[in-house]
Amino acid sequence: MNDLIVDVKLWGESVGSLYWEKESNAALFDYERKFIRSGLDISPIIMPISQYRNTPYRFLENRTDCFK
Repeated sequence: MNDLIVDVKLWGESVGSLYWEKESNAALFDYERKFIRSGLDISPIIMPISQYRNTPYRFLENRTDCFK
């Protein structure tokens, strides 16, 4: 089961949701579909919207050394 940690907003618009996935002990970020259609690429290097395939981005780096 995933726990919703935070809804991410930018300038009052919903960008996506950040989750903690207990099974993999990692953070996941999933873009809102409406935000993707806006074309605003807020993280072109780490999470480019052009490469988003309806699958959350996983952050496996430093997963045991970060705040939980």
